[in-house]
Amino acid sequence: MKKPKLVKSMADYIAFVGSIRSEWLQNRTGSVWLRGVGNREKHKLVPSAYWHENVDEALLWTEFVWKAPSLLSLQQQPSSDWEWYSLMRHHGLPTRLLDWSENPLVALYFAINASDSKLPSVWLLDPTELNWKSVEDRAIIYPGGEFSENWLPKKVTKGAPWTFKSEGKSYSNERTIAVEPRRTNPRVIAQSGVFTVHGSDSTPIDSYLEHDSRSSAIYRIDIDPRVIDDLNAELFSLNIRKGTLFRDLDSLVADIKSSFNVTTPVPKDEVQDNSSVAARSNAGDRKPTRKGNNVKKATRLPTKKAVKKRIRH
Repeated sequence: MKKPKLVKSMADYIAFVGSIRSEWLQNRTGSVWLRGVGNREKHKLVPSAYWHENVDEALLWTEFVWKAPSLLSLQQQPSSDWEWYSLMRHHGLPTRLLDWSENPLVALYFAINASDSKLPSVWLLDPTELNWKSVEDRAIIYPGGEFSENWLPKKVTKGAPWTFKSEGKSYSNERTIAVEPRRTNPRVIAQSGVFTVHGSDSTPIDSYLEHDSRSSAIYRIDIDPRVIDDLNAELFSLNIRKGTLFRDLDSLVADIKSSFNVTTPVPKDEVQDNSSVAARSNAGDRKPTRKGNNVKKATRLPTKKAVKKRIRH
């Protein structure tokens, strides 16, 4: 893996993403998936089912699929196991899914707006190269067929890979694969969401790929924490904000409050003891401010060339 790139402006960030896309386009498909993390030293590319303790994912899956339908309208009912799995993930249950986005600005938003954005970074992943390394097939996997079902909770046990046959060839669900789901969930649509799904091996994706000298399938962009406010101001102006990414009334209200500089006051008797809490609360409600006129205009995102992808289910 190349040495991580430190960026200090939106223009630098977009330019580097474009350069990686061009490099991968020459050698492979040019696909770039991105994931923002608030603290690169704390958060590895490993899913919640593997960093939580005492998680029986199959049991959680069964309970969720059994009880959730009563809380969903007919239009909201998932139509496949993978849609249930995605919904389970987006409502906070531990899964082996990791969220990625095809939109560089969405990944940047999550990196600099995480609750612990002290050392923000954005990971770049070539999903077809990951699948080649995992199952020797440079295919975009659209989950829902007999191949991908072997990564659903009922078929995966941590540390105990499952072997199966597909199209006359033997496979194992030990490794992580990249899947592009059918986008029915409003959040997945708004965030241009895609997923990686770990198999029985809990190794973080960055550890799995970055030590392979033959692979250039993963890079990391580090964000200078000193420019977080400036970057948030630019994202806000580009309509990348909480209300557009989460698509619910609470997020809409947060955006309206930010637009009109509505801050949350702290009771006088709590100001002295909770100054740090007040600072975090106000920072969360306040529209990002520009420091003078130093914020550069965002560079237009590079156009993604049409490329042929092999697809398997």
